[in-house]
Amino acid sequence: MDFTALPYSIGNKRYRLCPWSGNLLIKKSKKEEKSSKTSEKILKLRLLCDNPYALKTADNSLSYRFDKSKYLKRNADLLIYLCRHNFLLARKYAELKRHVFPNSVDAIRYFHSITNQEEASNLCLPRTLFCAQTSQAFKENGAIFIGVYLPSRSMHAWIIENGIQPDRRDNIWHQYRPIAAIG
Repeated sequence: MDFTALPYSIGNKRYRLCPWSGNLLIKKSKKEEKSSKTSEKILKLRLLCDNPYALKTADNSLSYRFDKSKYLKRNADLLIYLCRHNFLLARKYAELKRHVFPNSVDAIRYFHSITNQEEASNLCLPRTLFCAQTSQAFKENGAIFIGVYLPSRSMHAWIIENGIQPDRRDNIWHQYRPIAAIG
């Protein structure tokens, strides 16, 4: 999965996400920052981030019946651990594809069913990496966005796949400004 920086500027402050540590970097500069080459898929999905009303609604019915396997639970637990300790290793581990679910809607529902609901709001990055790793449709039609809520500098990750934001429980993603995309 390719990391794409989507730098954002307000006045003379430039905000970007470090691809190795996952930290928000703030630089004071009067020069315009060169943006990296962005793929067509990322550009198209970023337009949906900027206009959430253009998104399609996720279907309520499951397209896949799943059992709570120990293997997938261990995989999710490892992603949670890696995201807490090393952003780069978590990204690299998520590149090891395990196409279990046909789409991200089913992958997110599964992730919610195996994790603690009290800490679900803190698991946005592991949830999106789990979906990217296990969804069959993600590579062609999906991207993970990492955004910042300014001026608080709070960070959030969400996924858009096939013109859908698949996590019905995530109702805050549209308040964040995308500063990075993984897809």
